[in-house]
Amino acid sequence: MSTLYSFLARAASRYRWWFVGVWLVVLAISAVGARGAEHSLKVGGFSIPGTEFNTSSEIIARDLDFSTDKVNLAVFHSETLFVTDKPFYDAVQRARTNLSTDPNVSKVECFYDVGIPDWVSPNNHTTYCQITLKGTEQEMEEATPRLRDQIRSNDVEVSLIGQPATFYDTQKASAEDLARVESITFPIVFVLLVLVFGSLVAAFVPIVLGVVCVVVSLAVLYVISQFTDLSIFALNTASMIGLGLAIDFSLMMVSRFREEMEHSSVEEALDRTMQTAGRSITFSGITLMLTMSVLTLFPVMIIRSIALSIVVVAAVAVLAALLLLPAILALLNRRLNSLNMRRFIPGLNRRREGAWRRWAYAVMARPWTSIAIALLILGVLALPVLQLERTGATVRVLPQSSESRRAADLMEREFGPSEITPIIVVVQAGAPGGLWQPEVMQGVYELHTRMQGDPRVRRVQSLMSLVPNPSPEFARSLSQASLNNKPDWRRIAVRLANLEGENTTTAMLVYTRKTDTDKETVGLMKELRESATVWAPGLASTRVLVGGSSAQHYDFDKVVYDPFPLLLSLSLLVTFVILMLFFHSLILPIKAILLNIVSILASYGILVLIFQYGYGDSLLGFESLGALISYTPVLLFSILFGLSTDYEVFLLTRVREYYLQGKSNEESVALGLEHTAGIITAAGLIMIAVFGSFALTGVLVIKELGFGLAVAVLIDTTLVRVVLVPASMKLMGAWNWWMPKALDRLVPEIDEGDTRPTSRPAARPAGGD
Repeated sequence: MSTLYSFLARAASRYRWWFVGVWLVVLAISAVGARGAEHSLKVGGFSIPGTEFNTSSEIIARDLDFSTDKVNLAVFHSETLFVTDKPFYDAVQRARTNLSTDPNVSKVECFYDVGIPDWVSPNNHTTYCQITLKGTEQEMEEATPRLRDQIRSNDVEVSLIGQPATFYDTQKASAEDLARVESITFPIVFVLLVLVFGSLVAAFVPIVLGVVCVVVSLAVLYVISQFTDLSIFALNTASMIGLGLAIDFSLMMVSRFREEMEHSSVEEALDRTMQTAGRSITFSGITLMLTMSVLTLFPVMIIRSIALSIVVVAAVAVLAALLLLPAILALLNRRLNSLNMRRFIPGLNRRREGAWRRWAYAVMARPWTSIAIALLILGVLALPVLQLERTGATVRVLPQSSESRRAADLMEREFGPSEITPIIVVVQAGAPGGLWQPEVMQGVYELHTRMQGDPRVRRVQSLMSLVPNPSPEFARSLSQASLNNKPDWRRIAVRLANLEGENTTTAMLVYTRKTDTDKETVGLMKELRESATVWAPGLASTRVLVGGSSAQHYDFDKVVYDPFPLLLSLSLLVTFVILMLFFHSLILPIKAILLNIVSILASYGILVLIFQYGYGDSLLGFESLGALISYTPVLLFSILFGLSTDYEVFLLTRVREYYLQGKSNEESVALGLEHTAGIITAAGLIMIAVFGSFALTGVLVIKELGFGLAVAVLIDTTLVRVVLVPASMKLMGAWNWWMPKALDRLVPEIDEGDTRPTSRPAARPAGGD
């Protein structure tokens, strides 16, 4: 390994302009692809083939020409006009006429056409039209602003809502958030870097690497998106993690290079930097890449996309740190300390030598007390995790300023919380015409009346809704012929059964009193799946499926968390193996994993307090949903595990360096902390600024991830790295470096160049087999 890093150092020093020139070409080409990333990534990714939700959706789309992913609602509302007033009617008709000529619209149905009373709010001030779209997902989303222009009215308030419109608003909000965050983050990060390095030139280097990493990563994601679907949230995540990693790696490299230049030539300093900081960066990046690669095994597009984006940015960050940063350092060499700001900023020039070493000795003097206090604090912070609840990602993840969010709030206020997200029960007979068998219609009646009598249900729409008070006799007499003789009935029934097809399928829409993600609604949906044919014996001969929004969220959550323990174990195993190779120790990887888990649980606890219980939600500009977004815990765990390992590797590499030079365990820990704690703290502060800025975005998904990452980095760089690590290293003593003889022969020890002396101290305790 040392030969490789020496080669890279020599090549970067000798061919510095070639290295920089190649990266400038890569950056220029990448800038073109990065601009197209926003439009090539998708907002969906929550539907999972093979689930009951997906199966029911496919049947509805095929047999009833109704698909939730191809429908928008145009919502018409007036505080003064009634739906029956002529100006209100004219506004709806104008919108209907305009929409019917749009190339992406296949059908428009309004209250005035279908005559369904429930399409008018109880106060008669609101109604809606159902717009069935055609085209690809991207075409339907891009049609949103055009459709909104076509339905605008001076007489009534009109909004467009639905999955295509919501996805468009999410994509727009995500892009706006990204642009706003980048404009705020870079200046803040630059100021912090100036405070850390004291030099304007040195502070500018991590910014350059950050820009390169983000732009190249977005370009790579654009290329990948041409072959497979990627979520739009990968865009924000790639920018957030890419910028953080690039700055993190730059801090490690630049600080070590400046330190080495104090007593070496530029060439020697670069070689030494590559063999130490470069090596740490390589293994940190590989650990993060492999950990996140496990998440790409999830059969869920949004999780797979975000995981893949982090794999990409980690790879680009490592390549840039090893192939671009050394060339920049060689170009700048001693000019890296130019434009020194220490003389202009009071206190910045004051260096407190040995402060971190004294801190380390103070912690190690009372290791049990230090560990007890740190674990007590972390334990208290982690307690809320016991109450953690998960919820599906709905339109409520959007900022209140978006049209979809405003329309959803209006629909909930005027109609009820489930008007656009009912539970959908699909009944499918086995043979053509089998829907009209008397026992099947009897079953539909039994389930209809059962749902109407359930206190969790606001109203039910089914074939039994054709008359005000259906009876068993009406149900058993209902047939295709009776519908043909009743045009008013047929106009409604054609929406609920495939009358013009094989007459095998009907749908029942159950509108609940609470939202689609509420426990009460989800409970009803699960009961329907388990007991529909028990409650309605007439449906025993049919296939009954339960879909709708609540089913989608439930199935998504189940698919994500059922395999999570296995994938989590695989991530931990990968991390353990890499750290064992890196440190040539059996104990240090186990300790690192345990400390990472403790700090992550503490950050989860804070997330629960803020995002689930709503403490301080107004300060972050959102309204708590009473739970965390379903996939946030999975993503946070994997991302944080990789980032925490980054700091662990940086610190313990330096400790091991001193240990291999013959210093005692205690002295090695103190010296290692002295030379890395300042950089870890600075890196943590900058990462908190980067991630924290994303906590101020409008889309709740990104807000949760940004805030969770910022809190976790704060915990990791304080209580964990500068308290728990030195205290536990003191207690473990020589056991820190223990490897069983059997593994010692099998596990290769990675060469660290000239960091070790000719005589190596005993690296395992007496009798430690």
